[in-house]
Amino acid sequence: MSAKGSATIRKYLFRDVFLSTIGASIALSVILLYANLSKHDEVLLEAMSVSPGAFIELVCLMFPYALSMGLPFGFCLAALFCVGRWSAGNEITALHSLGFPSWSWQSPVFLSAFVVSILCWLSSLVWAPIARANFDFRKKEIAWNNLGKIVRGGTELELPLGKEGGSRALEGLSAVLGGQSERAVLTVGHASADEWRNLRIILLDDRGGPLSVLHAKRADVHYDRSGGNLSLALCEVDVDRLETSQEEEFGSHTFLSFEKWKEPLAISLHPEVEGTFQPKRVPVYLWADTFEPTQPLFLPRDAWEHLNKSLALGSSPFFLSFALIPLGVLKGRRERTANLFWGVLACLIFYLLGFTFSSLIGGLGFGWWVPSLLIVLSLFYKTLKINTLWKK
Repeated sequence: MSAKGSATIRKYLFRDVFLSTIGASIALSVILLYANLSKHDEVLLEAMSVSPGAFIELVCLMFPYALSMGLPFGFCLAALFCVGRWSAGNEITALHSLGFPSWSWQSPVFLSAFVVSILCWLSSLVWAPIARANFDFRKKEIAWNNLGKIVRGGTELELPLGKEGGSRALEGLSAVLGGQSERAVLTVGHASADEWRNLRIILLDDRGGPLSVLHAKRADVHYDRSGGNLSLALCEVDVDRLETSQEEEFGSHTFLSFEKWKEPLAISLHPEVEGTFQPKRVPVYLWADTFEPTQPLFLPRDAWEHLNKSLALGSSPFFLSFALIPLGVLKGRRERTANLFWGVLACLIFYLLGFTFSSLIGGLGFGWWVPSLLIVLSLFYKTLKINTLWKK
């Protein structure tokens, strides 16, 4: 066969694998996207109440994260589907009869795997962290806009307290005013961008009974869009503290007045761990600006785990190609469902092995490389066995 004909066939094979990979990856990414969006249903409802554009923006910002998982598994399904179809259609036999060597028709599959692996690395370590950071920022902006609508409409805003709550300052306020409050209710008489008037905070117990009532004629409002923290500097404050006992049905009151509250009340609309390095929200090329040199191996543990997991799963298309090509030749069928079944099975085995060994080994996430190492060892054993038989 001429060189031009060989190049044409390789282009056809590469295009077939690559286009199938795009289709399978998009389908899997949409499924994973739905699963991820279900974790943020409250934020999406808030975004929908703001505008359909905000809702679509949040969905688009979550797509790169879903794509980072959909790409490697999408390639595995596409590769096994294409090789199985070539085998079932006797296309591979025809190529061999034309003098087309095995490595020549397999090279487009390995080239596609290499390209997809690079895209997986970029998606996991660059695109997805940037998108997730922007998702968090837009989430906080939408929460602030939604909060403005709530307080301007006179609707009560419930603020839970405790570990899952949104305000350590209100927990401190509860301790100062006495009692163990489970939640707080905030209402505002009149609200503008930087000032709220006639603000009232009611601290409630676990049964919904009032413990204390704080009223401020004016509160200077500052919102940190990057951290999602709302700061209220209270002025002309009146506090009505309700003291109850088992003997007294209604209890007694303690009334206090302050010209200005000593410390601003800080309310986190989306509480997160502040001041910690979050590798899933920082692209890899900015890690050097955030990690501490005193960390072991110059990176925090969670950064190593994320890095190894991203690189191992991103490299899975290339390593799995060595197993998928012979599997497709042997198990290839004309029915698409049969080829897809073997592809899904290979993906699940690879992922479960990586997850299991990562959990067993622990540490820095090096267990995610075990499936790839097993494939390399099996290839080495197979090559050694063939060379031994050839010498005999």
